[in-house]
Amino acid sequence: MFEIIKKCNIKSKAILEDNRFKIDLDFFQNLTKTSVILDYEIKNIKLKDIKRSWKNKTIRLNKTHPYLYLQGHVKQYEKYCIENKKLSNFEMSKARFDNLIKDITENSFNELYMPIINSQTNVILDGQHRCCVLYHLYGENYTIQCLSITIVPKKYKYTLWQQIFSIRNAHGKQHKILTILGFKLKFRRK
Repeated sequence: MFEIIKKCNIKSKAILEDNRFKIDLDFFQNLTKTSVILDYEIKNIKLKDIKRSWKNKTIRLNKTHPYLYLQGHVKQYEKYCIENKKLSNFEMSKARFDNLIKDITENSFNELYMPIINSQTNVILDGQHRCCVLYHLYGENYTIQCLSITIVPKKYKYTLWQQIFSIRNAHGKQHKILTILGFKLKFRRK
């Protein structure tokens, strides 16, 4: 873990050291290879407002393969696991998902392992299967705590983003929206 921390920006280090939640280190390493974390917060969100990005489409949780598996679509889920492994190098299996379902059903959901979402889009980055189980058990209006992170791709000039966020911090509470490189940022003025 210390090797990971050495290679992180300040917000990434803060996330790893924050004891209000736990993050999968493999997920975190993959995320920080391609993105810079600018900010994060814990927020309550209804499951119906969380989305999933799959093959360049954004879909609701109740249209995802893990949720459909919970509705009895086993073969479709098994094909999804194979395809997901090829696309993301993340291995999920029917047996692993069955264990997760059993754990949440018998022991409830461990809130330390809260889902991680993109703050700009509410697209889930980590925790899709957990959210699908909760959606199946409690419905779309069930509210959970999520770690909401603001990220930008590393391919953009990070110094530009540092300047934007230093302006954001200097302005305080008044809300303005600035769109640069396709991202909407909220500004506050005192």
